[in-house]
Amino acid sequence: MSRKMRGYMQNVSLCCVLYLLVVSSVLANDDVQVNSNTVLHVKYTMSEKINPLYKERTLYLYQLFQLALEKSGEPYQLEVVPIPTSLHQSRSIKLIQKGFYDAHWFTTNKTIEQALRPVRIPLLKGLIGLRLMFIHKDNPDLLSDIKNVNDLKKMTAGQGINWPDTQLLLHHRFTVGQAISTDGLLKMLAAKRIEYFPRSILEIGSEKEAIEDMPIIIDEHIALSYPLAVYFFVKKENKRLHDVLEKGLNIAIADGSFERLFMAFANDYLIKSNMKNRKVFMLNNPYMSADTPITRKALWYTGH
Repeated sequence: MSRKMRGYMQNVSLCCVLYLLVVSSVLANDDVQVNSNTVLHVKYTMSEKINPLYKERTLYLYQLFQLALEKSGEPYQLEVVPIPTSLHQSRSIKLIQKGFYDAHWFTTNKTIEQALRPVRIPLLKGLIGLRLMFIHKDNPDLLSDIKNVNDLKKMTAGQGINWPDTQLLLHHRFTVGQAISTDGLLKMLAAKRIEYFPRSILEIGSEKEAIEDMPIIIDEHIALSYPLAVYFFVKKENKRLHDVLEKGLNIAIADGSFERLFMAFANDYLIKSNMKNRKVFMLNNPYMSADTPITRKALWYTGH
């Protein structure tokens, strides 16, 4: 082969190699672009400074959110967006609608479900609706003789203005004294302006530790129970994230990882609530959506 021909062939080979490198690079970049497009980018919100009283619950719900994403099998990227500790619920709903963050948990009601898309799996298995009573320490046996709900209605309960529980108790014709905050209600109870203050078993223990200087104790005799659910919510248009969370939570329920995480969080509260020695009075909740999965027993704690 002549020197000229050898040079020509070398140039051709070099061009082929360069062409293959360029093609491989393009294909690789295309693959990266495809994978990038399939990754679910999720912005989850958490308070800038978590209230110590509810830190365990806040972290549990965040871990459950992560678990749902992982169990879904979908590639995702999770970003935590800090928000002010005192952010009002209505403002948080609007921030989701505007895309400032993608998901948060709320105690559900029909109004929220009209504004956002709920993932209808109760994250606290209904325990938010299992209520023990703060009472004044001067009368520790105040509720010991309560035989039915009508007996309890003769006394004055304390609840927050615009709380969903307030609406529910008023529907059932309870006598309700109202204040704008938990602190305000505790002060009303200490001043004997109300007679009892129902709180979730997931709240009342840590709150009691924070008010040791107040003349308030936890009643040992009764509990109220009504259907109430905490859901993850997303923007109405964000069906993909909704479906991913629903899929992941259902997988976690089926393989037991949801229950393990839940019990690691809730077991101490259940033990300390001493439910086996309490009379439990049941109330229906007319403000729950007809789509609430009440009949799906695996989603609700029924140990009491």
